[in-house]
Amino acid sequence: MNLFAFFYPFFLVGLFIAIMLLTSARISVVLNFSDNIFAYRITGSILKYITVFAIKSGGEKERQKRDKVRKGTGSKEGKYLNLLKSALLERKLKLIHVEKLELEGTYSIGDAAVNAIFFGIFMALWQLLLIILNERFRLEHQSFRLRPDFHNAGNNFKFHLVLRAAIYKILWLLLFDIIKTRKSEEKN
Repeated sequence: MNLFAFFYPFFLVGLFIAIMLLTSARISVVLNFSDNIFAYRITGSILKYITVFAIKSGGEKERQKRDKVRKGTGSKEGKYLNLLKSALLERKLKLIHVEKLELEGTYSIGDAAVNAIFFGIFMALWQLLLIILNERFRLEHQSFRLRPDFHNAGNNFKFHLVLRAAIYKILWLLLFDIIKTRKSEEKN
């Protein structure tokens, strides 16, 4: 048997794994608020087009079924939240890029002066949000297109956030956390 033919499948699998590690994972969060109706959509994707998971508003029944099944099994969600919290405190979250941060829509309170005051408040809060996010993450594209509507009495907001991180950097962070916990367990 030819040695090259034997190692060829292993080479292809290794090449596929290397390419997947160099890709980035994206989490997209879209919040819509239109005339007292709130809707959300959270999606996770790889290579920008391959959707791994999607959570939409109105899926409470499926979530309740999933939670009933999950109650019997031990969950590690708290561990990963602690990892995210420790990474946030150690400022290791610069590996996460905020690819898109967008707030758009119209609002109307009824009085033009109140609408103008709210516009100033929204602008100040947006700038504060940008400062906080720029300190913790890498910002790429941000857009603020929230305008007061002086003619119509209706509210329509859309908030869109896309987070992107390279998969190998996430695995690197997990590896360092595992090593740190093992060392702390050995000391105790």
